[in-house]
Amino acid sequence: VEPSASSNSAHAGYGRNGGGEGRRWPVDTQEFEVTRLFDTPRELVFEAFMDAERMARWWGPHGFANLVCEVDARPGGAWRVEQRAPDGSLHRFSGVYREVVRPTRLVHTFVWDGRPSEEILVTATFTEHDGKTTITSASRFDARANRDGMPADTGIRAGPAPH
Repeated sequence: VEPSASSNSAHAGYGRNGGGEGRRWPVDTQEFEVTRLFDTPRELVFEAFMDAERMARWWGPHGFANLVCEVDARPGGAWRVEQRAPDGSLHRFSGVYREVVRPTRLVHTFVWDGRPSEEILVTATFTEHDGKTTITSASRFDARANRDGMPADTGIRAGPAPH
């Protein structure tokens, strides 16, 4: 199973299509939060984040091809994705896992080569109810201005997601 989502952001939206979605952009913080609902048990959703082969199938926006996907899912371990956009441009993302609590929580850093000086801290929690999994992902930027600049760079729109 691979998670799927409709967000345009590789780290924020967790995936390519389907699923329920919500976004929250608090005005007075340097964070934003995305919530996704999957009709899949938590253990399977969590494993789709831990296995590089599975992650390569769903990570990133529509039309992007993941050329490299590496996952060393342990505290101190690294992850890396290289993808080609439909226009042929290459995008590289990487980070280091700070916490891996199976199957409930992941904390990792996120760096995009397009903005290498900005390290984002991502905390994802996985909760299950009636066989469905909700992922809540909070991304904390080093400055609110960097968070607010994200929409222009990624296509993410501030505010609630369209339904």
